[in-house]
Amino acid sequence: MKTVTTLVAAAMFAALAAGADREYFVSPDGSETNPGTEHRPFRTLAQARDAVRAAIPTMSGNIIVTIAAGIYPVADPLVFGPQDSASGAYRIVYRAAPGAKPVLTGGISVTGWQPYKDDIWQAPLHRDRKLRALYVNDRRAFMAHTETKVQARGGWGTFTVTAGQAPWAWQSGTAADGIKYHLSDLPKIVRNPTDVEIENETTWNANFVGVREITTDGSDYIFKLQQPYGAIAQQVGWAAGLTLDSRQIIHNAFELLDQPGEFYFDRAAQTVYYIPRPGEDLRTATVMVPATETLIKLLGRAPAQPVRNLTFEGLTFAYTDYNLLDVAGSHGVATLQTATVYTAFANPNWHLDVYRAFDVLPGAIEADAIEGVEFTRNTVIHTGCEGLVLGNAIQDTRVVGNVIRDTGGSAISLGHPQHVYENDPPDLKYPTGAGIEHEKFPAGTESIPRRVLIANNFLPEDAALFSGHTIITVFLANAVTIEHNWIPNAPYSAINVGWGWCDFDGSPVAVSPQWGVGSRPAVFPGRPTTVAGNNRIHANRVENSVSVLHDAGAIYTLGNQPGTVIDGNYVRRTEKGIYTDEGSAGIISHDNVVQSPYTAAHWADNFGRKHNITIDRYFVTEDKFTVAAPDCAVTNTVLCPAGAWPAEARAIINASGLEPAWRSIVPADWKPAPEGVDPAGK
Repeated sequence: MKTVTTLVAAAMFAALAAGADREYFVSPDGSETNPGTEHRPFRTLAQARDAVRAAIPTMSGNIIVTIAAGIYPVADPLVFGPQDSASGAYRIVYRAAPGAKPVLTGGISVTGWQPYKDDIWQAPLHRDRKLRALYVNDRRAFMAHTETKVQARGGWGTFTVTAGQAPWAWQSGTAADGIKYHLSDLPKIVRNPTDVEIENETTWNANFVGVREITTDGSDYIFKLQQPYGAIAQQVGWAAGLTLDSRQIIHNAFELLDQPGEFYFDRAAQTVYYIPRPGEDLRTATVMVPATETLIKLLGRAPAQPVRNLTFEGLTFAYTDYNLLDVAGSHGVATLQTATVYTAFANPNWHLDVYRAFDVLPGAIEADAIEGVEFTRNTVIHTGCEGLVLGNAIQDTRVVGNVIRDTGGSAISLGHPQHVYENDPPDLKYPTGAGIEHEKFPAGTESIPRRVLIANNFLPEDAALFSGHTIITVFLANAVTIEHNWIPNAPYSAINVGWGWCDFDGSPVAVSPQWGVGSRPAVFPGRPTTVAGNNRIHANRVENSVSVLHDAGAIYTLGNQPGTVIDGNYVRRTEKGIYTDEGSAGIISHDNVVQSPYTAAHWADNFGRKHNITIDRYFVTEDKFTVAAPDCAVTNTVLCPAGAWPAEARAIINASGLEPAWRSIVPADWKPAPEGVDPAGK
């Protein structure tokens, strides 16, 4: 029996198809020689894209590509360029057939499981690179790792960098060539030492660096780092990078395989090992490993040739791979904050380089230079890194009603950390910083996101591997609306809007009567960034955030962004409810509900030259605010002990998160994790 939802969807699709200029069909049972009709469908989306491309010059209405249920393997990204754009005001729609669930997958099945010894099972796996993710019955497993953090005992050796010796060498300097650990703290690791990773968590991020060799020296193991990334990771300032005396997690060694839900892939033996969780029977289980990093890419050419007017609707994107950033054969991911990666041996004070040493990370879906693109009612699940990455020159785009679940990093990343200024002139260079020769986007092509809607998305269990990634990350942007999203858990901040701290506010001094206290003047006094503003964070439901890292908030802002409004949000169980951090200014925050536990319902201390923030009419369970910056005040607070909400607060809570028309997107198998339990199941 068809459900009401299916019947409504069928009627909607029929109406859209009736107004279409033409319609193509895709099915796993199709053929490469078929014409793409309903009864003789294409077999792949690439065939459909090419047929649409040929039809675009004569299109006189919408073009629809209807995709049947089934599995569509993606070995290489499916790329859409400017030539795949709809003409005029028409649209090209790639959609699931009514009631169907087509799956674009970068995964392959692992079969042939046999007992190995004790509780460990083994299976053959033909793969030439390290494996960082495995899924058993649709549940993520994790690389074998130390269950408790291991105390690093300092650096070993010296790695020397000379500026200009390679493209990654922007400055001269030295770094440790390895890290020492006491012999009693780790088992002897013999197999594939080059696949071992070191993770160190700082206050607000987590860094990963590959190992090249493991030796001993007296009572210590020496983990020699893959270079140059080992040095690059140590170069991040403010103790945000790889540190040599912290407590660390060692990943991906057979000798650490001792817990249910852990795996190890022995590249030399071409064998994967796994310890089943209770209830898992590997003789009948579906076991998948990812093989493809990105499934689709939309690559326009800014500014004049964007990819225009495409819609992706009802599709599932699953099982993407990621094996860390490769710099000259060394691997790692180090970052300063949220969904960024440090790419060069550069100035430890990242602000002085205008973030030119930072990039965004790969996603299951990636886009640059797009206009009028829509992602609606899709599912993105089981990714090695990010979910949806919308980078440079993103305009008039909608991300609405999607489920983005179990990503390695952020669910949605919008913009780029280098967007502090658009199309930087040659003189935009600090004396000891990097110049525009290191800009990712050539002059004339750089543009922040504008007029983007991120709404009614369900985003659970994300940032499963990179705990410092914000679930929705927005760098510098204008007229971006983030509303009615439901984020039930986040290891760090759930929503980040803004970038640049106070370092690009144009201030010539560290302390200003109008702007408050900062630790340093602006990088370019008198030349403030003016690109960000007029954003809205409205009616989101954020629960159980800042569960792993610290110095974060459910909703977090950086930098001056006049006209930005934060309103109607419901925040429950976090560190800081709404955290307007360094440089935040011109922000109006009102009519939000913040429920215990938390350390502050709103944080706007007098540091980082934050100023001019309105904090009005909060409904809170505890009267905890830290607000001391200039022109910032808390007004009209309504204290509601033990959640005794008045009608106005209940209305905000009830209206937060998914709107009624979108609540059906929540998967039937999703259940919230118990309070205080990591939903990723690590």
